[in-house]
Amino acid sequence: MKKALSLLLAAVMALALCVTAFAGNATGSTVLRLTGDAADQVVDLKSGQHLSADSSTLVRLNVLDDPGAEEYTVTLDGEKLTPDHSTSQYHFYAVPAAKRPSVATLSVNGGVSTQAASANTLTVTVGNDKKVFTLATGGINTKFSSALALEEMKISRSEDFRRIYVSASDSDNTKIGNDARLNTLAVKTNKGYSYGTWYFYNTPTVQNQTVYIAYTVENTTYYYKLNISCPAAGDYALGPGYYDPAGNTISATRAYTEIQPYYSDGMIGGGSNYVFTYGEKKYTGWLKQAPGDNQQYGPVVAALAVYKNGTVQSVTYDGSTASFTNLAQPNWTALTTACNSLYSVSKSDSGATILTVNRPGFYWFPVSLTYENQELTGMLPMEVRANAAAANDYLAAAETARASFMDNEAAAKLLADAITTVTEAKDNLTRAVYVGDNGYTYTEPDDAKLAAVNTARTYYGAPITGAALVEKELNILQDVTAIAKTTTLQAGKLEAYMKLMMSTGVHAAVDIHSGKDRDAYQNMRQAKWDLLQAESVDALNGILDKFNLKRIGETEPEEPKCTLGDINGDGKVCDVMDVTLIIEKYIGTLGENETFMDQAADVNCDGRIDVLDVTEMIEMYIGTAANFSGAKNANGGE
Repeated sequence: MKKALSLLLAAVMALALCVTAFAGNATGSTVLRLTGDAADQVVDLKSGQHLSADSSTLVRLNVLDDPGAEEYTVTLDGEKLTPDHSTSQYHFYAVPAAKRPSVATLSVNGGVSTQAASANTLTVTVGNDKKVFTLATGGINTKFSSALALEEMKISRSEDFRRIYVSASDSDNTKIGNDARLNTLAVKTNKGYSYGTWYFYNTPTVQNQTVYIAYTVENTTYYYKLNISCPAAGDYALGPGYYDPAGNTISATRAYTEIQPYYSDGMIGGGSNYVFTYGEKKYTGWLKQAPGDNQQYGPVVAALAVYKNGTVQSVTYDGSTASFTNLAQPNWTALTTACNSLYSVSKSDSGATILTVNRPGFYWFPVSLTYENQELTGMLPMEVRANAAAANDYLAAAETARASFMDNEAAAKLLADAITTVTEAKDNLTRAVYVGDNGYTYTEPDDAKLAAVNTARTYYGAPITGAALVEKELNILQDVTAIAKTTTLQAGKLEAYMKLMMSTGVHAAVDIHSGKDRDAYQNMRQAKWDLLQAESVDALNGILDKFNLKRIGETEPEEPKCTLGDINGDGKVCDVMDVTLIIEKYIGTLGENETFMDQAADVNCDGRIDVLDVTEMIEMYIGTAANFSGAKNANGGE
């Protein structure tokens, strides 16, 4: 997957050239002057074109004789650029955004100049923020106590999880680490060097990370220190928080965060991690405590705390009113009513609050609080992880339900595929997941530091287990089983359910790539649950209406026959417009009036459009793949 995502990034950067060509004179851009005797070898880039100032650009040059050799001299405002990588068709030169003024001259000439390479540079990437530093030599700089402090890199705030990647142009003589000893070096990934704790996530507090660099020139080592900072949220906000009557302060180890949501993994035991119950069986323990719940463990409250300009405000508890100050808790009564009992609360014999959740996955519970006349809102992150015991229960029930759907080919296949997927995955549901070269893997890298960097995470940064990879299928088992048990509206519910499943909605948390996706994910889960509770055809149609789907008894128009990869139906397979469209679809920027044929975009024919389809489109476009993997399942590609 790392290799695939590298290709994706490269293609997005390359395609940005084409996209910006139609953008006009956008603000915050660089006007490009393209010169040189080999300027005509540059692909999809014109003199006078505006390049985005927010992202780097890849220059594509046609290969003349040898893709493995440097065949051109490329300079940016007189500074030589070296090839980033090559394929059988193109040489790629990276043009960093940080090095581009408002007007930049890119000179491309045939042959290779003997001009000396530029000084060693350090490129730091954090999400969409990128900055290039020059590692100058000279002066007194012999140890980290006298390290040269590079200009601070200030990054923008963002709701997504962002890892820090650092790369040096002279990587052979540059050491990069997370502390001044450099004994534990950062790990080299395909995106540069990184480290397990080098990341930023969505929290109101200011966040800082320090990178240490040692650069050796002719047996002399020069030392540098770089501070990367993400500013605190201005004014008021809700963030990680809990209350501990022992007087402990809010800490990441006990507070709710996006990177550490409170969760249940189906085990029974004490401690604050055992949060949920779910399904028809109650596999887990308690959710939250307040003083007086008579639990032997320290009280923990499921809540978010108030932050003012990035500083958490003190939390207190009033025993006489059983209320907290500066702590926003879910209104469980209102929420359980609104969700149609998708989840519900009760009290244990000891008085602890138990949250029963009927479907596994990630949950964001809305909270609100009025503080200093400010109405503050937030989302409390939690997770329900299915384990093997739960999966076995779901599988047994689903096997019994099979007989009810044998006359519905699509439903029977949906259920059979889910049974197969969960059966194969059930022994790995609680295992950690990593990102390997070929996608998700349960095999931990030999290097512990690399394992920390390659841990698979959600969009918001939470590490995932195997259950997250089959969340959609686990829910299918429970949903279809529930439909089989119903005595009224069974046919209507099955029809409505299949319409939802065949839509392009978000059915699993691993497919969340934005805040919009998160909302779509929760809305889809709620819709499927509401469908199961529906008592009339009108109620079913109301659910379908929310997703602009055909009502019960109405059929979707037959998809026009299409060719895999010809997404806009213009007769050209996997050209630049097709690749641009699927990338826009994936990142959520596709225009409402754009022609987009879902069937043509599903190039691996797995029934969904995701990063795997994007990757295959890019590989076909740049010539590293000969055909789509789904062609054999699609009548030769049609």
